[in-house]
Amino acid sequence: TWFYTSKLRVLSTAFYAGMGFMFLMAIGPIVRNLPTISLVFLLCGVCAYSIGIFFYIRRDISFGHGVFHLFVLAGSICHFFTMVFLV
Repeated sequence: TWFYTSKLRVLSTAFYAGMGFMFLMAIGPIVRNLPTISLVFLLCGVCAYSIGIFFYIRRDISFGHGVFHLFVLAGSICHFFTMVFLV
């Protein structure tokens, strides 16, 4: 957004990660109702997004932002297959 500053980068990333991990509040029903393959893909997607956060936060890593986007892509693909095997 137009008012975004780099000072808030870590804070905003923490908020986004927190929103992403809110699924843990309902982990019991998720585990009980999802097929095993969907659960595996869901957890792989969560891992991919979480690893990507490291590359997003670190500005000193060469091509880190591009690597971050690769992990986001991997997480999106995993979540796509979560839905493919669920439906």
